[in-house]
Amino acid sequence: MKLLKDDKNQWEILYFKIKEKILNKELLSGQKLESQNILSKKNNISRYSVRKAIKKLENENVIISHQGKGSFITKNIYRVHLSKNSKFHLNALLEKRDSSAIFLRSKIMKPPIFVQNLLEAKDFKKIIMCELLRKIDGSVVSISRHYFMREKFPDIEKRIKKFLSITLALKSLGVYEFHRSKTYLSTRLPDAYERRIIKISKLMPLLISTGLDVDKEGNKIQISVSTMRGDLSEFSIIH
Repeated sequence: MKLLKDDKNQWEILYFKIKEKILNKELLSGQKLESQNILSKKNNISRYSVRKAIKKLENENVIISHQGKGSFITKNIYRVHLSKNSKFHLNALLEKRDSSAIFLRSKIMKPPIFVQNLLEAKDFKKIIMCELLRKIDGSVVSISRHYFMREKFPDIEKRIKKFLSITLALKSLGVYEFHRSKTYLSTRLPDAYERRIIKISKLMPLLISTGLDVDKEGNKIQISVSTMRGDLSEFSIIH
């Protein structure tokens, strides 16, 4: 294969092509770039031009390279603003990020004891847990578990599955306003289920935000537990 002449434009073309793919989400945070050899062949330019384009991207902190492993799209940390009005979709808008969710499961199960205590439920069988997989800019960032009293919200799991939004699900049941009353922060290592769903190693710390949400009269609505990737997320506390 004959390479194009290595003038000053060849590396710039590749540089802008990679940046455009990142903006269009064809290349995602943490994703590995193709090797220099493959990039050279695909773009019909020399490896010198490829290295020059990669070097400029490294200098701009767009990618990071590891010797012997390759180059990767820099992980874009997702900042979670914790406040009275903490909601996933509002936070994504504030951060100017694209958000999406996948319904994973609903289950009547024994919750963590502090969840049961916060809901003041003597019988855990009266509690239903609904679980969502949360994505930011196409990358999985968290599993969110939402605990409700079944008697109060008898078909909440169907509403969440339909709307993929806690806010819209609750609105459809007549709860138009609710806010965060208490927030608890913690960290731990993932269990086997979380490692499989979020696709992280057993040594990657998780950031946990547990919140009690109430309506405007102070009635308890839900307990939400957001289990977030420690390498892609950070908390910002707003008083």
